[in-house]
Amino acid sequence: IKDDQGNTVKVPGRLKHVRAIGWYIDAYKCAQVSINLTNYRETPLHTVFETVKEEAEKLGLRVTGSEIVGLVPKTPLVEAGKYYAGLSGKSKGAPEQELIQTAIQTLGLDSVANFDVSKKIIEYAVAEPAPLMSKSVFGFVDEVSSDSPAPGGGSVAALAGALGAGLAAMVANLTVGKKGYEAVKDELSSMAEHAQNIKDALAHAVDADTNAFNAVMEAMKLPKTTDAEKVFREQALQNGYKSAALVPLETAELCLEALRLAESALKGNKNSITDAGVAGLMAQAGVQGACYNVLVNLGTITDTQFVESMKKKTAELIKDAHDIAERIHKIVVQAIQ
Repeated sequence: IKDDQGNTVKVPGRLKHVRAIGWYIDAYKCAQVSINLTNYRETPLHTVFETVKEEAEKLGLRVTGSEIVGLVPKTPLVEAGKYYAGLSGKSKGAPEQELIQTAIQTLGLDSVANFDVSKKIIEYAVAEPAPLMSKSVFGFVDEVSSDSPAPGGGSVAALAGALGAGLAAMVANLTVGKKGYEAVKDELSSMAEHAQNIKDALAHAVDADTNAFNAVMEAMKLPKTTDAEKVFREQALQNGYKSAALVPLETAELCLEALRLAESALKGNKNSITDAGVAGLMAQAGVQGACYNVLVNLGTITDTQFVESMKKKTAELIKDAHDIAERIHKIVVQAIQ
C-alpha cells in the first residue's frame, strides 16, 4: 500500500505476533503465504490457519494445505486438535496423539511432505526413552513376571492409576455430544482433558519408579573400603531411599486424583457406569499400592522427620482413597442391581 507520494504505508494486520508475506508461484499455479509466528500462546497456530483460509475465501480461493519448516512445539498442535475437535462437537479430552493427528489432518500438514511427529515435534524428537511404557502389553507383563526385582509393585501401581484415569476419560468422551447429557457436556469435556494429563503423568511414573529403584541398586555398588567411601556411599543410599519413597508418593497423589476423576465420571453415560466403577478400583489400587512402596522404603531412612511426614501423608492418602472408592462402589452397585 502506498500513499499519494508513492511512499510505502504500513497497515496493522489482523493478527499479533505474525510476520507474513505472500506471492504467486506461476509454476504451480498457486499462491503461497509464508508466515513467521513469533508467539503461538498469544496467537494460536489454528487461528493463523483459519484467518488465511478466511482471507483466501474472500478472493474465491481455497487453502489446499500447509507446511511447518523445522521443528514445532507440541502445545500448538495439541491446542489446534482441541479446537477442531470442539468444532465438530467432540470432546477436547481425546488422547494427545489423537489430537495431534486431528491437527495434522485439518491443517493439511501432510499435503506437501510427510509430517513425522517423531522428528517434527520438539518434545518427541528429544524425548528420553521409556523402556517399560514403550513395551507391548504382553511385553510389559512378561517383564513384570521375570526374576528381576524391577519393574515391581511401584510401576504396576502407576500403571493401574493410569488405566483408571484413562477409563475416566473414556467415559467422559463417550458422554460428550450424546443426547440427554447436554447439561454436563462442558464439565465432562474439561474433566476428560484433566484425566488425560493425569493418565500421561502416571504413564511416565511407570518408568520413574523403576529408575528410582535402580538408583538405589547403583548406590549399593559403590565402594566402601575407606571411611570416606563409606560416608559417601551411605549418603548416596539415603538419597536413593528418599527418592524411592518420594516417587511412589507422587504416584499415590496422582492416583488419588484419578480416583476423584472416576467419581466425576459417574455423571457420564449411564451405559458406561461400570467403566467408571472399574476406573475407581484401578485408581484405588494405585493409591494403596504406591503407598505400600512409600512405606517399605522408610525403614532404611535415618531422617526421622522425613519418615514421620511420609507416614502421615500416606495415611491421609489411603483414607481419602477408601472414602471415595466406597462412594463409587455404592453408586455402581445400586445402578446395576
